[in-house]
Amino acid sequence: MAIAVVRSTLKNPLKQVFNYPPAIQERVKSLPEYKDKLPTDKRKLSIKIIALVIFIAILTAITYFSGAQTFSHAFLYTFSLWMVPNLFDVLVLDILLSVV
Repeated sequence: MAIAVVRSTLKNPLKQVFNYPPAIQERVKSLPEYKDKLPTDKRKLSIKIIALVIFIAILTAITYFSGAQTFSHAFLYTFSLWMVPNLFDVLVLDILLSVV
């Protein structure tokens, strides 16, 4: 995931301008060379909606193919499946790398 973000930022740094503090955003908006190149709020919203639909479709497919018969079984299966990266983050990245 981080590789995708870094690659996207290197390809087009203006895509990530809305992740910076408001003062930097306003400064970039005021520069004439970036006036028509910044993504609009409408475009950001549509991308987020598309990503949400894709995410829901992925979760639905995973739940369907898991063979869960009830909502609680499906919920526990997908919850545990998506918690694995969080556990990896806590155990490896946060704890082990803080020691090093």
